[in-house]
Amino acid sequence: MDLSVLYTYGEAGMKDLRFSATTASGWSGVINKFSFTGTTFEDRKMAFHITHPKSAGKTASYWIDVTVASAKYKTTFKHRLNFKFKVATPFGDGQAEGMISDAAVARVKSEIANRLGGGRGRNEYVQCYSAKKHGWSGQTIHSRCDGKGAYMVVMRRPDTKRVFGGYYGRSHSRSGGYARGTDNRVAFLWRVDPSNANNINVMKKNTQRSYYVYQSSSYMPTWGGGHDLYCSGSSGNCYSNMDHSYDSPYGYGSGNARSYLTGSYSWNNKQGDYEVYIVK
Repeated sequence: MDLSVLYTYGEAGMKDLRFSATTASGWSGVINKFSFTGTTFEDRKMAFHITHPKSAGKTASYWIDVTVASAKYKTTFKHRLNFKFKVATPFGDGQAEGMISDAAVARVKSEIANRLGGGRGRNEYVQCYSAKKHGWSGQTIHSRCDGKGAYMVVMRRPDTKRVFGGYYGRSHSRSGGYARGTDNRVAFLWRVDPSNANNINVMKKNTQRSYYVYQSSSYMPTWGGGHDLYCSGSSGNCYSNMDHSYDSPYGYGSGNARSYLTGSYSWNNKQGDYEVYIVK
């Protein structure tokens, strides 16, 4: 935090100033580790550490009293800094708590940025749909997310808590059937590594297959021609048939391929997490 201090004794007097900070006695475990650096008007800075309690709400208002004293000129003044704190979720506002680690999110975002090409990396993820908030509905996804540009889906199974998802670099649509192409930068599937919660495994688009996604008013976002990842927009029944359009280490139709992304070939995700983010 930059501190701009107007001091009537000029730049020379600034070097005599001593800074200190306090906050409410009950917040000593929340706001602490105050430090001050810099000796001129331009470079004076204050740093501090916030450990927001997990038991507290996702937003809070805090204050810090900064005292500035000069022994040479026998002056002291105090200023209260008020600020609002908001817990940030890894992908964006609205994400289910504890769904995916920060490290895994960073890897997903990096994969998307790489596919967009160098400095064109996008870093704003705006949630347009959450099954927990809006109810399980393909129609609701279409009404809230269609036509808004590239999107990413994050899913968490209700039974095994396995986390996985997919990215498509073009707008979602309620119709049109298969969106086709062979450029494997346009779309991919991913899962959180079952043996390392901070890592992800990426399933690239097979360049010999032309199916990116399948678009239907009655489907949740659907990848590949197998389908590699599908969920009904009404019942919540889902299945994964990997290696039709997106590559796993196994072959299409094998049991290992069918369980690689999602843990099993079929399941019901209606009581699980399903979130859609527009990538800007």
